[in-house]
Amino acid sequence: MTAQFLEGKPVAEAVLQDVSLRVEALKSRGITPGLGTILVGDDSASAGYVRKKHETCEQAGIRSFDKRIPANASQEDLLAEFGPALQRLAARGGVAVVPVFAVGRAQAVLHAIAQLKAKGAIPRGLPVFLDSPMAVHTTNLFNQHPDDHRLSARAAQAMAHAATMIETPEQSKALANRHGPMVILAASGMATGGRVLHHLALYAGNRRNMVILTGYQSPGTRGARLAAGESPVRIHGKEVEVAAEVVQLQSASAHADANQLLDWLRKMRGAPDQVYVVHGDMAASDALRQRIEHELKWRAIVPEHGATWPV
Repeated sequence: MTAQFLEGKPVAEAVLQDVSLRVEALKSRGITPGLGTILVGDDSASAGYVRKKHETCEQAGIRSFDKRIPANASQEDLLAEFGPALQRLAARGGVAVVPVFAVGRAQAVLHAIAQLKAKGAIPRGLPVFLDSPMAVHTTNLFNQHPDDHRLSARAAQAMAHAATMIETPEQSKALANRHGPMVILAASGMATGGRVLHHLALYAGNRRNMVILTGYQSPGTRGARLAAGESPVRIHGKEVEVAAEVVQLQSASAHADANQLLDWLRKMRGAPDQVYVVHGDMAASDALRQRIEHELKWRAIVPEHGATWPV
């Protein structure tokens, strides 16, 4: 069997079919693979990351890493970054557009906003809107399934009430009739599509406003261009000047860093035949490859575009 890598990701149909069979095999043994399960070698159970009962999906996800993100970023680090930005926004009466992923990232940001309001770090009356049907439905799941995450019942309830939930297109469009200060969370997280584009087009041109990027932005995405300070950016076929303050929350990344990935790999019962480092920037991926080879003494490679490897 061979695996072809396009943009660093395995796409061969045979591999996908093999992964599907392995996942079903794990499930038949009562094992629930997490979001970041890595299936390597013959004993996939030894390599699969199993989500513990009280881990959120974001905490379970092992997907990539960015060497620029602090190794041990905590919730307090996030609050220390996020709070002052929202304070500045509220003081000048602006609108913050926050691109978020609907599952995981949106809830983490809402939780942070609830904590900041409870601490008095930002105005309790600062209006917040969650403009994403999927994010709204996902947020509701936290109260419906209290045993499947780490938040207390009070914290989950505070998170669910941290924003006004926006679902219909009409409700989303009506936000344009409001004045700041206010915060709008909308998908997608790297501003590649979704309702957030309408809000960016409307608010990015005003200096009073703010664009808050919640973590890593993949190269080539609109979010990465915003993080790099580019202006104008193209949205819906038009060039939009960016005068708003752009803030990137480094501590908000949901990705495991290099140290965390290595710690996780060390827990495997045996070395795999080959480690393929995928889904990351080339420079960062190669740095991780070198650490795997030097620290673990395992064979590791970063597949090139179009490369084919036996699995």
